[in-house]
Amino acid sequence: MKLAIIDFHDSFTFNISYQFKSLGLENEVFDFEQIELKDLDFFDAIVLSPGPGLPFEKPIIDKVLNKYAGIKPIIGICLGMQAITLWLGGEIYNLNAVRHGKKEFLEIAYPEHLLVKDIISKSRVGLYHSWACKLKRDDVKTIALDSGSIPMIIASDKKKMVGIQFHPESIMTDHSQAYFVNLIEWIKEKKQL
Repeated sequence: MKLAIIDFHDSFTFNISYQFKSLGLENEVFDFEQIELKDLDFFDAIVLSPGPGLPFEKPIIDKVLNKYAGIKPIIGICLGMQAITLWLGGEIYNLNAVRHGKKEFLEIAYPEHLLVKDIISKSRVGLYHSWACKLKRDDVKTIALDSGSIPMIIASDKKKMVGIQFHPESIMTDHSQAYFVNLIEWIKEKKQL
């Protein structure tokens, strides 16, 4: 299996790459301003990285989702989750307080989901965002929320997409490695469908 990571110029992108590599998942990082859709044809799954700004400022995102949704497993982290939410017809809205470098307790709403296997509810996660997601589709599962009921992990089985609002690679995130183990298992599961 090989993973393509689209980098939206975030300092955490290579930490994400390293986490996957440390667990044996080969991956390649592409600059979002230079990647072409055909570059992704040879990869089994795609990660949309965190990054500054808003999803609509990066037109490549919609092109990737339009072409590969439901075909290749797609993981969106932070900015990537916001992009997936918008693509699925949801909304994003500006939070009253910026949450950069903040810890938050995770409330697991769907404990049987593969993405939260071996994750304890009320564990801490590291936040680096100022926008939040609001879902509008019943077929998109909210796997986990923060203490204010803001979605932190979402999944669309039909479209083979997951979104993670927090940073699983952050030193502030408990069970960090478990999230990456679960993501790899999720990719394997969705790749076979």
